[in-house]
Amino acid sequence: GKSMNPLFNTCLLYTSDAADDSLRVDLGGRRIIKKKKFFFKQKTAYEIHERLVGSEMCIRDRGKTMDEIWKGSPEAYRGTTINDFPNFFLVLGPNLAIGHNSAFIVIESQLNYIMGALKEMRKNNSQRLEVSHVAQQKYNDKVQQALQSTVWNTGGCSSYYIDKNGKNSIGFPWSTLTMKNLLAKFDSQSYAQEAEPS
Repeated sequence: GKSMNPLFNTCLLYTSDAADDSLRVDLGGRRIIKKKKFFFKQKTAYEIHERLVGSEMCIRDRGKTMDEIWKGSPEAYRGTTINDFPNFFLVLGPNLAIGHNSAFIVIESQLNYIMGALKEMRKNNSQRLEVSHVAQQKYNDKVQQALQSTVWNTGGCSSYYIDKNGKNSIGFPWSTLTMKNLLAKFDSQSYAQEAEPS
């Protein structure tokens, strides 16, 4: 086989184009979607907002992609889950960039949180888990407010952390310890779950 260029990563992208029945997947019993593999080039500092992995994913009755919902300003609950995208988890998602520490600390913390979510689903025999709109909005409002006094948002500098809408959807405003504590335990009260039919 061909050798992989280290500047390219592999990931899965879900789209609403379900032309090939052999690739159809049913997520949470809501919508049939197609699974396809694609490659993306790692972003430079100046392209950091251009494309997030899976941003063309189209799920749920609204029939919109993540790009259409985000409108250039990605956001997620604790950088990990997104309202309207049930059973979907991001790693190194919006507002989890901690520029003074290892990404592995963030990844390990997120995987711990995701495992907590999966254990909760198994315990409750849930087929579907989705963060509430209210929880996601409150969390992101708090993040954006805390970012206002950071070096990435102040001083009139041109920062690649600021997206085309003037929002910082990259940086995490608090300490690494705060991030680890936020992701230490899955908070089921922020989520809606649907059990599998009997």
